[in-house]
Amino acid sequence: MDNRRQFITAVVSGLAGVGLAGCSGLESDSPSSPTETNSPTATETPTDSPTATTEPVETSSDVADMDLDNQTDTTRTLSLTVSPDRGEESTDSWTLGTTSTTRIETYPPLDSAATLTAAVDGYETVSYEWAGDEPGNSLSIQITPDEVTFDEIIR
Repeated sequence: MDNRRQFITAVVSGLAGVGLAGCSGLESDSPSSPTETNSPTATETPTDSPTATTEPVETSSDVADMDLDNQTDTTRTLSLTVSPDRGEESTDSWTLGTTSTTRIETYPPLDSAATLTAAVDGYETVSYEWAGDEPGNSLSIQITPDEVTFDEIIR
């Protein structure tokens, strides 16, 4: 919490000298430009913060995610078995509300190539070959009144 407070103080201190001249779209006697010397920069961080890092941070666009889409008027339970090319097989289940989409932001079993098997009561079990080699791609599993389908979303 103290580190966050220090960072906010550093940002506010940097903004204190900007005034209205730094705001685009407002009339001012002095020209505004993104290179003004009193504007804070993206590289300004508190130097005494133990959590500051220069390593790249993985964003959600770099990580596989899933959309679980129940297009029926019945609550469904989806069981997904992931059989990776390397590593242990795992099975997870989600209860999906009627006509709803559930987004799974990070699903580590999709980090590498795998065979995915989806099972939903009352439907035929379906499988999908996940390549796992394209960072940022997503997987969508749809449950319609007629079938369960997989779709890879290329980003």
